Amino acid sequence: VVEHFIRSKLGSNLASCEDNFCVTDDYACVVDGATSVTKRRWTSEAITGGQWASRILVERVKNLSPSCTAHEVVNQLTKAIYESYKTEGVVDTMENRPDERATASIILYSRHLNCLISVGDCQAALLDSSGRIFQRFQPSKYTDEVMSKARCMILQLEIAKGKTVQEILKEPDVGRAFIEPLRMGQKLFQNNPNAPEAYQYWVMDGFPVSPEAGIVLHKIPKETNQIILASDGYPMLHSTLKNTEDALNSLVKNDPLLMAKYLSTKGVAIGAESFDDR
Repeated sequence: VVEHFIRSKLGSNLASCEDNFCVTDDYACVVDGATSVTKRRWTSEAITGGQWASRILVERVKNLSPSCTAHEVVNQLTKAIYESYKTEGVVDTMENRPDERATASIILYSRHLNCLISVGDCQAALLDSSGRIFQRFQPSKYTDEVMSKARCMILQLEIAKGKTVQEILKEPDVGRAFIEPLRMGQKLFQNNPNAPEAYQYWVMDGFPVSPEAGIVLHKIPKETNQIILASDGYPMLHSTLKNTEDALNSLVKNDPLLMAKYLSTKGVAIGAESFDDR
């Protein structure tokens, strides 16, 4: 491992952080716990669904057989979350309430398969021997694109009416409030093979992931010298952690609402240092 880093959107205190990662002899993974849309909390620690899912997945990765196929990896990780529902006694609720599920995205490197296994919107980059990024994997979700554009249009209308960015930053995000029904409603499309194809999206939530639509494999080319794995807390990956952090800090400084060049479903909240955990 050349570099590793984890930080909450609120800063160095990781108590609220929903991202996680681990490295073993056979696997390396980054997990991005999804922001909860309900008030359900998990275990006696009262942690969020994103924190719970990321913790479960990391612990299960540590015990995966080195020779697992990609489908076996995803199935075993899915089962681990489902078993947690049994422990909590909430299987029936989770079957009918996808918005309540412990949910996360994951990107994982398998040494045995020499490939990346991805479910959800975590990202990766491949570097050659000169340290140059020659390939990026940056999944996008159609529902996020729709919501990002809608949120940013609302904020741009606020600017057009005469408000300043600083004034908007001091208030609850009106654009975020506008898309809240969509954020809640999209959960009906989560891991749902019967949903309209354009709106389907796949995550690790304890329920089956479509092998065709939900599991994405990236074979690692021979010229690969290093692999970067990350959550979507970075707008774009660069060749070093410092360069990636510098780019994020520049974005946060110049467009804290994330409504100009990099459109997002959320900006930098009051009291936060970034728009997401990373």
